[in-house]
Amino acid sequence: MAQRQNLPQMAYPLEWFVKDKHLYAPAQIEILAYLDYTVLEAFTPTISEKDIIPHLERTLQTRLTCGEVKEKLVYLWYHTGPPNAKASDYTQLFKRGSKALPLLKAEVADEVRRRARNLCISPPPRRLRSASCTPNSLLTPTTTRAVKRPRHRKRPKNKTARHHFITSKPVQTDHGIPSPPIEEQINPYVSTPQPRVKFERSLFEDSDGQSPTRNISGGASPLGDKRLEQTRRSSMTSTSSDMSVSSGNAITREDFEPSPVPSRYRSVETVLRSGLDNRQNLVNGLEDERDREHREIEYWRVRCGRAEQECIALKTRNHRLQVCSLEGLEQLDAAESTTLRKLNDQLKQELAIVRSTLAFSTRGKLPFPSVNTTTILDDMTAIRSKLRDVLIGEDVLFSFDRMQVVGHADFFTLFQAIFSVDCHQPVNASSIQKLLSGVPLRFVLQCLVSAAVCGWVLEADVGCLFQECDRVYSKLRGLLMVQDRELAQSFEFAAHQSVIDDPSMSDFIIPNKARYLAQKVLQCLAPLVENPGPADDGSPDLVTAWFKEKDRLIYILELALRIKTRLLISTDLYKCTWHASGTPFIADSMVPESDSALSSPGRGALVGFTLLPGIQRCSASERDFSYNRFVKDAQSLEAMTWEPLSKAVVLLM
Repeated sequence: MAQRQNLPQMAYPLEWFVKDKHLYAPAQIEILAYLDYTVLEAFTPTISEKDIIPHLERTLQTRLTCGEVKEKLVYLWYHTGPPNAKASDYTQLFKRGSKALPLLKAEVADEVRRRARNLCISPPPRRLRSASCTPNSLLTPTTTRAVKRPRHRKRPKNKTARHHFITSKPVQTDHGIPSPPIEEQINPYVSTPQPRVKFERSLFEDSDGQSPTRNISGGASPLGDKRLEQTRRSSMTSTSSDMSVSSGNAITREDFEPSPVPSRYRSVETVLRSGLDNRQNLVNGLEDERDREHREIEYWRVRCGRAEQECIALKTRNHRLQVCSLEGLEQLDAAESTTLRKLNDQLKQELAIVRSTLAFSTRGKLPFPSVNTTTILDDMTAIRSKLRDVLIGEDVLFSFDRMQVVGHADFFTLFQAIFSVDCHQPVNASSIQKLLSGVPLRFVLQCLVSAAVCGWVLEADVGCLFQECDRVYSKLRGLLMVQDRELAQSFEFAAHQSVIDDPSMSDFIIPNKARYLAQKVLQCLAPLVENPGPADDGSPDLVTAWFKEKDRLIYILELALRIKTRLLISTDLYKCTWHASGTPFIADSMVPESDSALSSPGRGALVGFTLLPGIQRCSASERDFSYNRFVKDAQSLEAMTWEPLSKAVVLLM
């Protein structure tokens, strides 16, 4: 079993087949048939190989020992049982019959079932008389033939019958030769009385009291002479015993004295003996011919079995080689299919980009705002410093311009999620002032979140978001850049649009980036919890509540990312503007809106919006202004010269 486990793919050696004649010998098929017969008849499952031997000896006429049956069962189980079965599990055959052999050939299984049905419906066959006709006699060949002894009829029990045999005389035939009585003609082996004994002895002796010669023409075999002599001696012994037991008649020496026999009887006896010898020789010749023919049949049967055995071995080896080759081909096919699938995906992506490029190039070669990349990368460093200024309320937010591609609902949803304020309903100015003066730390946190939303979204646009998708830049961009710069810009624009329209961008990349940005915002809030400041004694609970709203913050950042990605590809007028303290106000890039702007649509193709209420109204002539500056208390509001807005303004111009 260890060799079988270590070498599962090797073919079985040839000596396994030679050891048991061939794989499906008649004896093995009969054993399987008997096992199926026991299973069909619902015998006890505790049957073993010892219970099969009497059945085989009585019914199937095979001379098999218990060890040979076990060897055949183990051999069948080893070759046709389950692949990972142990040799000791061959006892499953006693419970399930041939069903426990999954690798058994179909034709052999049909033959086993046919023989099992015959065992169920037919009585056991009779025993054969001749040893030469016994099936499978090659296992125990017979070297000599047993000599048949003649059968003797029982002698009559009544005295009248014995007296009739004693007193009866031979009947004369037409040729003058006395014939034996009728009873002796019917059964020549019956015991003869005294006159018949004398007649028998006279037949075997010459006139001078010597036995005749054995070399008779026709060639009598010594074996036949011995058989006749033995038969005569037995008949004479039985005759003497009968006569001694008979009632009152004593046997004397004179009864056994030879009587004179004519010479013609000797010639007749010689002819009869030669005929009997010739007949016996013919019978012996026929028996020898029958034995020789049977031996030849068995020899060729064994040769045929060995040939089938070798054929099965070759088929098994061929099948295993085919299985190995198929497994190797499947592995190669799997690797090739994976490579081809990847190449196919790349070709599909390039084809989609080329189609998008051609579609945009046919629309007039729309220019792509290449300045966006440099502007955003330059402003990344300013965001971190701006966050610190926003925390202490000394800096303002920014505004940016866009086209009319992003809908109103996107902005309203974002504002409502941040402030829980309905942007469609106006808010009273006094309530806003009270809100700003009542909870200063809340607005600091809101400004921090707003700055983080704007800052980290800008940082994620080109630097991280599109590079994570790994589809923006390709080899075609360099080729198009060499040929036509405008076409290259259109291609980049089409590539960005195909990326944003991809489901993986909205379902996987943007949510992951929003969770990352929310974690960074919460890390910025940690210093406020540790050192809240003297004027904000009740602020730790509020900050702790902000930490509990992590899911809501992730949702806000996800909305901002979706808006910003659409803004990036929707216009070439996109521009980020920063206002630091002490810098002049530029009306073209920073457009503060007021309620009066609602009545003057069409001023331009720009949109100005803020993320916090309390926007300061400024004019273009003012050089220094405070844009979304925080209010500490109510007294400072009266000292201020600016007028806060009543709500967050989002105007499409």
